[in-house]
Amino acid sequence: EDIIARLKKWQKLCSFRISGVDYNAITLNFDTLPKDIKAFVRDAYDLCPDLVQIDEEVDLSMVEEQLPKTKKLDLWWD
Repeated sequence: EDIIARLKKWQKLCSFRISGVDYNAITLNFDTLPKDIKAFVRDAYDLCPDLVQIDEEVDLSMVEEQLPKTKKLDLWWD
């Protein structure tokens, strides 16, 4: 329910398609990006702390930098 509520909230900020769904993961492909990428990524991290991968040295700034390039966001929960 939290995931659905968050996706609905995000639909007001940008346009995206759900391109992949699994029991513990969702992939979003963006047609338009939110105006405030930094705030959006922080909100995504709040929903999905696994967005940051300590063992692979991925941090929020890297996600913020990659999102406009890839227009893709993978969310997963371990």
